[in-house]
Amino acid sequence: MATGGLVLEDLADDARDSRGIGKNQMALLIKFVGQYGKHASAKNAGFAKDDVITEMDGKSTRLTESELFGDLLQKHKPGDQVKTAVLRGDQKLVLRLSIQ
Repeated sequence: MATGGLVLEDLADDARDSRGIGKNQMALLIKFVGQYGKHASAKNAGFAKDDVITEMDGKSTRLTESELFGDLLQKHKPGDQVKTAVLRGDQKLVLRLSIQ
C-alpha cells in the first residue's frame, strides 16, 4: 500500500525493445491500480493499468518492484510526493505519487 495500490512488474526485454527502452533502464509495468480508500491514491494521481514507469524519485535504472518500494520507504514518509515519469502508449507523462 506504500505506493497507493500499485502492483508493478518488470517489463520483459522483448517488450522493452518494442518500446525503445534499454535493458538497464527502469520499465515497471503497472499491472493493477487500487480503486478504493487509501489504495486509490495512485488512481487519483492519474496512474492507470498498463502505464510503464520509467523513472521514479530521480531513479531511472532497472529495479524490481520490491527494490523500488524499499528505496522509497527508506527515503520518504507518508504524504511525501514522488515525481514519477510514465509511458502511456506513446505519450510521456509526469505524475506525482503520494507515499502512503
